[in-house]
Amino acid sequence: MDIKFNGRIKILLIDDDDLFRGNLKRSFSTYGLVHEGATNADAKRLIENNRYDIAFFDYKLEDESIDFNIVNSSILKGTRAVMLTSINDDNCVKQAYDINCYDYQLKTPDTSRIVDIVKNLATQNSDTLITDFIKNKYITQDEDTIKQIKKFLKNSNKKMDEAIFIEGPSGVGKTLLANILHSFSKNKSGPFVHINCSEFSDTLLNSELFGHEKGAYTDAKENRIGKLKLADNGTLFLDEVGTMSMRLQSTLLLAIESKQFRTVGGIKDIQSNFQLICATNENINDLLEQEKFRSDFHYRIYKDVITLKPLKERRGDIPLLFNYFLKQNDERRIVITDDAMECLKNYDYPANVRDVESIVYSFLKSDKGKITLEDLPSFIIKNENRYTKNKSKSFNDNKAIAEVRKKGLQQHLNDYKEYLIDQFININDGNIARAMRDMNYHSGQLYRKCPKN
Repeated sequence: MDIKFNGRIKILLIDDDDLFRGNLKRSFSTYGLVHEGATNADAKRLIENNRYDIAFFDYKLEDESIDFNIVNSSILKGTRAVMLTSINDDNCVKQAYDINCYDYQLKTPDTSRIVDIVKNLATQNSDTLITDFIKNKYITQDEDTIKQIKKFLKNSNKKMDEAIFIEGPSGVGKTLLANILHSFSKNKSGPFVHINCSEFSDTLLNSELFGHEKGAYTDAKENRIGKLKLADNGTLFLDEVGTMSMRLQSTLLLAIESKQFRTVGGIKDIQSNFQLICATNENINDLLEQEKFRSDFHYRIYKDVITLKPLKERRGDIPLLFNYFLKQNDERRIVITDDAMECLKNYDYPANVRDVESIVYSFLKSDKGKITLEDLPSFIIKNENRYTKNKSKSFNDNKAIAEVRKKGLQQHLNDYKEYLIDQFININDGNIARAMRDMNYHSGQLYRKCPKN
């Protein structure tokens, strides 16, 4: 997933005073990426190759004056140009404003007002990007959801040792939000490493996270770099963390706190500094009460929490989402009548946004240009959960279910496999992660049976 959002601005600083320029660069770096130079040649080269949000120019550079053609070229590219100089001359001021410079500031030992110009621009830029994200990416009109998202995106530029936890049912956009949080953070230039913990057995997940040495176990044919190391100076996103075993939680807790670990079969400590984001559709408090989740691990990762609502609790977003997915199609346009949309707004969407996307896909594949109430699937009209509506059918083989729970699905009869998978998904209300844990069977292919995060 390629997310282009970025809360930080791009700044150009042209000044021949190395000490003054260095001090400003350190202050500006909190709010954006700073490029610097000391000559007209530096300014020309940087402006030709980059587009800046704001640029500061000293009027006098060594033995030459600033080239106003260069300044003007930056303005034409949409940059706010600010003259920052010791020269207090009316003609210089007029010349700067004649080419539409944004401001003319005199140098003083106190640079706080200059830093405030950058800070205010960065804040405006961030607010614009956040508003754009909510309008075009995480589409919602729910005030509580918007408030939470804005708070987290504005505060995502934080220390990398502060974990973020996203909770909510499958299909509400936890992975999308995690990716956006990474793109707004200080470590956005680093990798975003995503792993769904529910797709692996305990042994395989251990290897996926920490890596392994060749020969560490039977199938370890070569060295493997783990996700923790791959996320160095970036973000590690642990999806469905509630499915992780107590033993692995303990091992991971030590790695998170010390920022170091060893590969499976390794003898050397490996350093890795990453932002941790966790997510689950499980109720963590229930897992704690059932002693399936460690309290110390919970304390470490469950501090900054954002809770995403299911779609049935924000029905005002349903028409927005249908319109969004309909517009993603480049080949065909269809419309939904008012009475059909009212019915769609009343459906509970057990798979949330993924359900909307699936339903839109079925509309686009039909031969109807106008979707009426009669064209809607029966499960929508009846408001039935299409993933669990047959859960009571042919489900009396208690012995088979017991054997699966005891030995694992792989040891059961192959011709009974698909039937049993469906039954476990049904009795777990379509929750793939719970179903896999319940039957002691892990496969990413099961997610194709039901829309996922």
